[in-house]
Amino acid sequence: MMCAARWLAACAALLAPAGATLLLGRGRRAEAASLSGAVASAAGTPEQDQAMREAWLASHLKDVFELDHTGRIAAQSGLNMPWNYDEVKPRNARDDCGDGPGAVLAAELKRQEEARQRGELSASRLSSP
Repeated sequence: MMCAARWLAACAALLAPAGATLLLGRGRRAEAASLSGAVASAAGTPEQDQAMREAWLASHLKDVFELDHTGRIAAQSGLNMPWNYDEVKPRNARDDCGDGPGAVLAAELKRQEEARQRGELSASRLSSP
């Protein structure tokens, strides 16, 4: 009985790394197969590419586009947007640059100037007796 238990323990110890390797290897092969399938599906027919592009546009530019009842892209009707979409929408670079070229730099320079003036004010208050 004791010999059988030792033999089983020894076999388990020898097979454990091999089993883990097989398990991990299967996982890697499955992941590689799914990735190659994703690449193959990304290079689909022109209709599939257009559908993917339209879905991306409708989800990332929700205030401009929507998908109609046939699944095609259409101009936004406003019926599928939340009432506070301007507050909860995802950030878009198009919204950051709406004020024209140099607006971000001008706003930052103004903020720095105001901070400098506040610093001078507080320093003059601290230095006067």
